[in-house]
Amino acid sequence: MPNLRFISASPYQDDVLSLPVHDLSVSIPFYEKFMKFQVIRRETKPYQLAILSRDEVKIGLAENDGDPEQEGVYFTVNSVKQAFDFFLQTDLKTLTIRLYPHRLMKTVCFLLLHLIVFVTVLVKISFNLTKVD
Repeated sequence: MPNLRFISASPYQDDVLSLPVHDLSVSIPFYEKFMKFQVIRRETKPYQLAILSRDEVKIGLAENDGDPEQEGVYFTVNSVKQAFDFFLQTDLKTLTIRLYPHRLMKTVCFLLLHLIVFVTVLVKISFNLTKVD
């Protein structure tokens, strides 16, 4: 069975190579450890920026004063089943995310919302794939 392959990345709003984050030192480990991306370039001007890559897909994480809660990215993959299996097998215990106390509740709610949306989409797709006419 072939491995999970990321085909494309699309931003919610503007630029997939300039996705706003509060802190690169927190965001990069998530994409490296959980999503298996690799940093391929770092820049400091006009703001802190990291370009990450996996397969043929590139995304940029930027401390650019944008609002991370209003921007994000979604990925197209070669197989929803492989994506589901990949994320089930990822050991979340090894993922350490530094949370800032003043943003703790907002961050937890944001992560839970995205997890619920992700699981809901996978369940709907899985249900449609197994539905017999």
